[in-house]
Amino acid sequence: MIKLIAFLSFVTINSSYDASTINRQQMYCLAKAVYHEARGEDVVGQMAVAHVVINRATDARYPFGICAVVNQPKQFSGIDYAVIDYNSKAWERAIEAAVFASLGITDDPTGGATHYYAHKKVSPYWKDSLVRTARIGNHTFLR
Repeated sequence: MIKLIAFLSFVTINSSYDASTINRQQMYCLAKAVYHEARGEDVVGQMAVAHVVINRATDARYPFGICAVVNQPKQFSGIDYAVIDYNSKAWERAIEAAVFASLGITDDPTGGATHYYAHKKVSPYWKDSLVRTARIGNHTFLR
């Protein structure tokens, strides 16, 4: 949490974005999702996962708020069992992706996706009922 607070302070001081308007708990939840779901992806892949969570959090079909979306049962499987290495570069990159996506510093590379899956690992039953919007790294994005 200390790295997240320090990064938010850095963003506030060094940009025109007001990071003080961000709820730190919501950012922690978003960074946690990015870390667990996409820590092995490049920056675009991590931003994509962050944007999917944000897209869900602003869609009336899903729970309100980032933490409610991330903690929704059976949605982000890595959240339940993986441990965060708070001293790793992967955690720092997850924080950056979460903050940049939340502040709108980055465009949504997923085209408004609300779903994704690791196409090399799984083939979910629901994928054919949605429209594919992007394929970034190891994930396919849909809405």
